[in-house]
Amino acid sequence: MEEINKMVEHGATRNEFEQHAYKLHADLKKTAKSKAFKSTEYKANLIVQSVNESKVYLHPARIKSGFELHMSYLTEKHVNMAFKNAWQQPKALFVENHVFSDSDQEAALKVIQ
Repeated sequence: MEEINKMVEHGATRNEFEQHAYKLHADLKKTAKSKAFKSTEYKANLIVQSVNESKVYLHPARIKSGFELHMSYLTEKHVNMAFKNAWQQPKALFVENHVFSDSDQEAALKVIQ
């Protein structure tokens, strides 16, 4: 804002003022997007960490739906690696009173890949 006030004091044209305001707005938007990405990435990593530590047991399709809000901020490679890490340790999947075998987990990984 100080920069804009100085421009007005020094007789900047309306066009120069609008260009500067546009640049400031673009910079603020870029900063906000970066902060949103970091926050979203942190939340997504917490979900994956919970699965890795066996705190939650979910079918891969349900985990993927949990990522829907975060996916726009994560690259496909990052998400795929997160899923691979989550399912590397052998464990049963418990979903709605159903137990899935290790072979189901392997099939789920192939779908994710």
